[in-house]
Amino acid sequence: MPTAMTPALPATTVALHLENVTKRFGGVTALQDVTLTVARGEIHGLVGENGSGKSTLVKIIGGYLEPDDGSARGWVWGRPLSFPVDVRHQPIAVIHQDLALVDNLSAVENIGFPLNFEQRAWTPVHWGHERRAAEALLDRIGVQIDVLAPVGWLSPAERAAVAVARSMRTLDKLAGASEERLFVLDEPTSYLSGAEAARVGSIIREVAARGASVVIVSHHLAEINEWCDSVTVLRSGKLVCRRQTEGLTERDLVRLMLGRNLAEFYPPKPKRDPGVVALETQGLSGRVAEGVDLVLREGEVVGVSGLIGMGQNELPYLIVGAQRRRAGKITGPGGRNIRHIRDARRQGVVLVPGDRQQLAFDRTASATENVTLPILRRFVRRGIVRRRRERTHMLKLMETFTVHPPLPDQPVTAFSGGNQQKLLLARWLQTEPKVLLLDEPTNGVDARARADILQFILERAATGAAVAIFSTDLEQLAAVCHRVVVLRRGVVTAEIAGELVTEEALYRAVQGAAI
Repeated sequence: MPTAMTPALPATTVALHLENVTKRFGGVTALQDVTLTVARGEIHGLVGENGSGKSTLVKIIGGYLEPDDGSARGWVWGRPLSFPVDVRHQPIAVIHQDLALVDNLSAVENIGFPLNFEQRAWTPVHWGHERRAAEALLDRIGVQIDVLAPVGWLSPAERAAVAVARSMRTLDKLAGASEERLFVLDEPTSYLSGAEAARVGSIIREVAARGASVVIVSHHLAEINEWCDSVTVLRSGKLVCRRQTEGLTERDLVRLMLGRNLAEFYPPKPKRDPGVVALETQGLSGRVAEGVDLVLREGEVVGVSGLIGMGQNELPYLIVGAQRRRAGKITGPGGRNIRHIRDARRQGVVLVPGDRQQLAFDRTASATENVTLPILRRFVRRGIVRRRRERTHMLKLMETFTVHPPLPDQPVTAFSGGNQQKLLLARWLQTEPKVLLLDEPTNGVDARARADILQFILERAATGAAVAIFSTDLEQLAAVCHRVVVLRRGVVTAEIAGELVTEEALYRAVQGAAI
């Protein structure tokens, strides 16, 4: 398979050209002499495993970072770029992976304010129009939420949907504006099902058809193959290749990203038969969930899925008591009731939340301080934390969970998304939970990190823990789950088990079709 870099395109056909881009953070080189070329009217993929430099490159394009030395050069639509890029005066729109939502503002406000609600100066905002516009955008991706509620109240998947809707409004604006526009999407469909993502893909293709250019950063390699005309592959901060996607398979991309073959995208399901009931919900109701009965057994991996906003991502927070229940009873290991979050912790029921930044980590603390917190007592003697023992323990965890680089004193936010997710798993798996609840456990991570993370999860199930994965990733659920429960509008509408658990069956179930 060819890996040679494509020569720079003629200036008249180029939307963006960057060359000799280098960026270092301390002693770590995030990018080294990277070149990126995006043609006019092209949808261009940017791929690589976590830590390959994709997000750093996107932040340089968006003006959040600048290259380290003066050798970097850039052009946008044939005009020279200066660094740091001032996107206020450049035809560039960037949506970053962290969503950049304002939690105390509503979906209406978050969707409208980047374009100043399209109002002229000193004119009032027409809030009725803005509400209808926000609802219409969300309806286009099949999501129904209260658009007047603060987005901080929404689930991670619903928050992602708001960010996608905001990007769609910008896309609509671009589609009617000058063709000389560059739109950069960093993981735009992380929380969306296949059907919802396809709707976003059709909008992206419409924009490109009008002459604008789009860069997509995504770990969903099927999207790269289906949507993109060409792709740039990064590995360890270096350019591997730029090539057309025609004839390129997902496995080809994985090989380019990792530098080796990935034998399987998913580890095998644990073979042991499910044991006794470890956790049971009866009539569990929350903001969306309505009367949900769910049974988790020892050694079993259960998926819980549905379209965005159908209640599946609410369930784990209701179970552990992190979100208020309207009704329902929860019985944990040993037949004891779980009434609040302390009961869950005492009975070995743990939740790995879907939003690492908002719900899981203290962003000001180191990796060690974040990970060892649940077991800190083990390192305390006479009221003093024995830091050397704590650090030794952390280094062993980093080795076990393949966290690279193994820097326990580094701020947790300095690690890539995949390594952050591994650190989050290490935090809770070291407690040897009896019931493991995971909300979108592989969202925003690359193929190798995904395989590693799922392997850690399934190894815990093989030791007898009950595992529940709450996710919209139907391919993943079909690959690793013994049984999948499907919700629509908060109600369980289907349960698929054994050999019947296929991606096609799950897709039909979440759409409400007969299985």
